[in-house]
Amino acid sequence: MGSVRQKHPTEIVNQIAAMRNIVPNSKGIVHWSLAGLIKNPAMTKAVFEGPYQNKVLIPRTPWLNANPMLKPSLLLTPEKEFVFAKWQHKQVDQVFHWVLYTNYGGEWSYEILDPSVTAKELMKSKNGKKLQYVAVKAVDRLSNESPYIAEEIK
Repeated sequence: MGSVRQKHPTEIVNQIAAMRNIVPNSKGIVHWSLAGLIKNPAMTKAVFEGPYQNKVLIPRTPWLNANPMLKPSLLLTPEKEFVFAKWQHKQVDQVFHWVLYTNYGGEWSYEILDPSVTAKELMKSKNGKKLQYVAVKAVDRLSNESPYIAEEIK
């Protein structure tokens, strides 16, 4: 007979949601064993389509020395139905991730991108809300973040 976790794939999803409510500013959740997640396809799907659907940065490692990340540059080119955003960094070899922020109608969202992604087409409106701001920052392998650069859409 399988374990309770194998029979009920939403159990871990519910536990993650409960912990996020109990400790809302927590840095994350620790799983004692990943066996229940990786040996059960239904569980894996429930977790990765649910609470773990968005990429996140690993915690910073301040005890390791690193040079401060410089602020990237950002160029926005308005087109008819979208804004073309392009960014770059003077120390591109230090960039491990980009974090692209967008503000539609006062609501910020983010996307964590691989270092090879340095441009993106952003729709001028999403769900009836107008694109107002775009910001980007660079992140190194130790999760040290650069200052962000933000531009208003005019």
